[in-house]
Amino acid sequence: MSSPILDWPRLGRMVADHLPGPWDAAPGTFDETVALVHPDGRRILLQTDRTGHRIVATGTLPPEAERGVRLQRHEISVSTDRGPAVFAREIARRLLPAYTTDLTTAQNHLRERNRRAEQRADRVELLLAALPGDPVVPGHENNDDRTGVSWYGERGRSSRIVLYGDGSTGDLELGGLAFRTVQEICALLVRYEGLAAPSSSEKPA
Repeated sequence: MSSPILDWPRLGRMVADHLPGPWDAAPGTFDETVALVHPDGRRILLQTDRTGHRIVATGTLPPEAERGVRLQRHEISVSTDRGPAVFAREIARRLLPAYTTDLTTAQNHLRERNRRAEQRADRVELLLAALPGDPVVPGHENNDDRTGVSWYGERGRSSRIVLYGDGSTGDLELGGLAFRTVQEICALLVRYEGLAAPSSSEKPA
């Protein structure tokens, strides 16, 4: 069913004028929609439902925040014959409180994730400068939560380091090592992680 709203931009401006704060109207996601936007990042999409008799207001959240934080869907509907002032009143009363809280949570999550990614990137640069050969960061090893660095040793065996979060922790996988080198790495683990290797006298008989 076609929408009874003939001028969506005008409707958006009128609803925005009745909302508390500096709201404005912007183009919607597709035809016969309009978005209400706020400088703090809030964005509410207005469209009609399938019957064409109700305006549906949906608070949009950053899709990239869906990983790592649980978010609710924020949506209300109001009869199309109620007018812009009622639309705004119902949005302010029924939609904005919970939607604003969830949006703030999502924004904080993204800022923290970006901060960790920047710190991890700095540590990856240190690894790239320190590792032998020609280390690279494969595209599939670089995402929001982890970054991998790969390189080839003298014997052509591949090795890799994966850093997580802010780069303060990671995994190390070395290929083609001589046994003596493996022993030296074990000694480093004992020294720096405080892993106490049991002496021969402590072994069970």
